[in-house]
Amino acid sequence: MKTLSNINQLAYHNTAEIRAQMKSHGLFDVRDNLIFHLLRGISEQDAIHFIQTFSFRSIASQPKFRDNKGIAYLLQWFNSTPPTSSAAHDLLLFIYRILLGVFAPIEENKKIISRILGDSKVCIFNLI
Repeated sequence: MKTLSNINQLAYHNTAEIRAQMKSHGLFDVRDNLIFHLLRGISEQDAIHFIQTFSFRSIASQPKFRDNKGIAYLLQWFNSTPPTSSAAHDLLLFIYRILLGVFAPIEENKKIISRILGDSKVCIFNLI
């Protein structure tokens, strides 16, 4: 998780030229692959830390995240985590805020979320 943070910090604190070099050297692909790896096989405790600390805004509009089912993994975590502890409750709340505040405002993401949930009329993301 530290690697993800470092890549994002490098991109955030550098010029467009440096970000272009980072992209040409595949650093953003490494970051994205690490995200998918984490979302697929992460423990609840690590998920809480990851979701609280990672800036999902950096990938929310990226087609690769959508195409590789990143949104589906977040929804799976949201749907499969029973709120049986305060940590689990926190995880659900963070995922909800990320889905609603970061992903849902992007039209393509909203379509994917509605399709996954199966009914746009009951989709909580119609609130925005």
